[in-house]
Amino acid sequence: MKSRVFLVLVVVAMLIPRAIGEVDYRYEDVTFDGAEGARLVGRVFIPEEQNGMGIVIYHGFGGSCEGFYSDQLPIAQTLADRGYTVLTYDNRAHDHSTGNFDFEYLVSDAMTAIDVLQSYGVDRIGVAGHSMGGMIAVLVSAYDPRVECTVAWAAPKSIDSAIAWIMGSAVRGEPTEEDFLTAINEVYGTDLSVEERALVPINVGKLHTSVSDLLHFFSQSQLPRYRPAAQAEDTDTIRFVHGTADDTVNPEDSADMHGVAGQPKDLHYIEGASHGAGGHETEFLDAIVSWFDAEFN
Repeated sequence: MKSRVFLVLVVVAMLIPRAIGEVDYRYEDVTFDGAEGARLVGRVFIPEEQNGMGIVIYHGFGGSCEGFYSDQLPIAQTLADRGYTVLTYDNRAHDHSTGNFDFEYLVSDAMTAIDVLQSYGVDRIGVAGHSMGGMIAVLVSAYDPRVECTVAWAAPKSIDSAIAWIMGSAVRGEPTEEDFLTAINEVYGTDLSVEERALVPINVGKLHTSVSDLLHFFSQSQLPRYRPAAQAEDTDTIRFVHGTADDTVNPEDSADMHGVAGQPKDLHYIEGASHGAGGHETEFLDAIVSWFDAEFN
């Protein structure tokens, strides 16, 4: 286990209510230390009969561990029902977690989350993520040898690719700050301007940050470091899942990453599904769970 210092505080352990059937797991709310003093808040789903396998789920930009666009909870619950120990948490500066919204620390936090999951007695690790969380999953898969199996759904191959797709491929070359803010305003219905550089607080979905930090996150110095397509060749045992009607991330981004990924790998398109999987949740759930079941067993 890495030497990062983290503190897991069990806030509550309780059974998750179900409308039908027996409850086969409980959950614990946890907090742990991220990079640069961030306090990360999450939830661990613990099966009554653990199979020794654990999965960390990373949410997307503006989301939370409880779901935003693509709901995390049914995925975590279904995996727990099948014996997996599952950790979901709010990324830094999202919902209940603190810390600056800075790419440099997102992947570091993601690997610390694996440390936390291992403290629950699992010895085999998988990761999964939606959108920005899918990018994190690809990078963690490439960087962390503990990861044996990965699913990335609706993941951009780069931030600038996502901006170009949202804007109808109007961006040529590197996107500017104006391009980024235009894309954010279009997707989230905000009304930000480049002039709001000072410590103007904003909320984009469950993300709470300032305009200046947001622009830094998507600055020219940061964008080249946030391109999982460049690291995908170092991954293996990975499935890319994407809806064909995604208007936020180009479905071809998953094909591009799949093309260079190591074996075994899979590319799974869901016909007619959008970025948020609306109306196709069951298909996404099946695609995610079936990959872990097949590759871990």
